[in-house]
Amino acid sequence: SDARIVSFGKEAAHEILREADPVRNRAIGEIDLFLAARAQKR
Repeated sequence: SDARIVSFGKEAAHEILREADPVRNRAIGEIDLFLAARAQKR
């Protein structure tokens, strides 16, 4: 699949990558995992 849904709670608002460090770090980690999985398929 080329899509993935990751849910955030009340600790995150509108712009996930501009949130506090823990929220932003989680988002970046999820992005890294998603891209790594796509790269392995090629």
